[in-house]
Amino acid sequence: MTRSDNTRGIIATCLAMIGFIGTDSCIKLAAQDMPVSQMIALRGIAILAILVAMAFATGAHKSLPTFKDKAVGLRAFGECMATLLYYNAIIAIPIANANAVLQTIPLVIVAVAALFFKEKVGWRRWTVILVGFSGVLLIIQPGSDGFLPASLWAVAAVVFFVIRDMATRYIDPRLPAVSINLVTSASVMVMGFILAFFQEWVTPTPQALALLGLSACFLTMGYLAVTVAMRSGDVSVTSPFRYSIVLWALAIDALVFGNRPDLSMIVGLTIVVASGIYMIVREQQIKRQSAEP
Repeated sequence: MTRSDNTRGIIATCLAMIGFIGTDSCIKLAAQDMPVSQMIALRGIAILAILVAMAFATGAHKSLPTFKDKAVGLRAFGECMATLLYYNAIIAIPIANANAVLQTIPLVIVAVAALFFKEKVGWRRWTVILVGFSGVLLIIQPGSDGFLPASLWAVAAVVFFVIRDMATRYIDPRLPAVSINLVTSASVMVMGFILAFFQEWVTPTPQALALLGLSACFLTMGYLAVTVAMRSGDVSVTSPFRYSIVLWALAIDALVFGNRPDLSMIVGLTIVVASGIYMIVREQQIKRQSAEP
């Protein structure tokens, strides 16, 4: 990989994180006017329109996956559940807290790969996993006065995000990313409408509709930027910049929502981020060693 490839990958990764934290912020603001299910449904229409246009523009509509592929169905299920749980979390607790819990996803994926798929994981990575989980305990503070029960929504979301990511590994790599995201996004939108059917439908305000539209744009930007990032540069160079989302989350929490992290949150967050970065670097070292003759 050239230096320009790495630079492109780093910029794309940072833009993706801005997209993801941007959509979270819009959802938290729009939640003041409507329930989660309705937001997911209405935003899904906008996302679907964008992805359909992209699919026809790139020809990806000719290669749509179907639920006959169990991995596609499992990915869609994981995305639906993770979206519902995570949005309930960010509405009830500071975005930085919920987002910090999500940073354990790389650690959980390695643990799942070792426990259920018999991948070899050495003592160093197991130690990092345990240290990272201790950081989560500092963030959510179970049993203390600072414990927010809604933090458990974020913990549960991690489980389903991991299911989504593990399922993605088994989807035919020849399928375009746009077509996979199109099917997944359609599933999330349908889930939103089904859940909204059992709740009172709220007439959205112009402000809420604008926020949902902006959220759809942010999320699409995030998806596209991640695709560029994964195809540019060395993973060990670009992936650590995923944690730039933590800085954005802290800044938005403070400037937009008036939330200030306490010392326990800062220490826990530092531990989780350091553990995640170490895991990324260690994974790349192991891959390079395995590739050597």
